[in-house]
Amino acid sequence: MIPTAIPADRNGRYYVAGAIGVVLGLGLMVAAVVRTRNQPPLASPSPWVSSFLIFAGQVLASAGGFVAIIPVMRRHGRAARLKAGECPACGYDLRATPERCPECGAAP
Repeated sequence: MIPTAIPADRNGRYYVAGAIGVVLGLGLMVAAVVRTRNQPPLASPSPWVSSFLIFAGQVLASAGGFVAIIPVMRRHGRAARLKAGECPACGYDLRATPERCPECGAAP
């Protein structure tokens, strides 16, 4: 018997993109702090560059966190629909036909 390839989890890409966003965001924030602290004492540091790096880091980190939470929200929604007796794909009421959804044809 030839083993078949395990189908890729479509939620995996969200976790990877979220982790990359968080890491890049934190990296930008650390770069802003390091840049500010390593200024020569007599040089007038420009506050705009550091402020922009911190802002960009916060945006990337928060966006990465939101992207990483998408699979959790999907799982929770699917479980809630199944518990309520609805089709997990379209939300149609399955109390009359629990084996297959008459609306979309999905089997819970």
